[in-house]
Amino acid sequence: LTPEQVAEEDFARSLETVLRTITAAHGTALELDVDPAVAADLAAAARADLLQVARESASNAVRHGAARRLVVRLHPGG
Repeated sequence: LTPEQVAEEDFARSLETVLRTITAAHGTALELDVDPAVAADLAAAARADLLQVARESASNAVRHGAARRLVVRLHPGG
């Protein structure tokens, strides 16, 4: 997804779509927890970057780590 496409879509929904595509293909359970306020504060470019990082991380976890469960959380730091 381009930054423009990500800006037009709900970030949590986009993230879930990306991750479910990967986890479903490998029979991996997915637990996704996104703080809506944090997601709303992300710039479009940051959203696109985070989607790429999440896609690559999930792919590595299921392909190289044979993960059975993937947990992804986006919350404020602290």
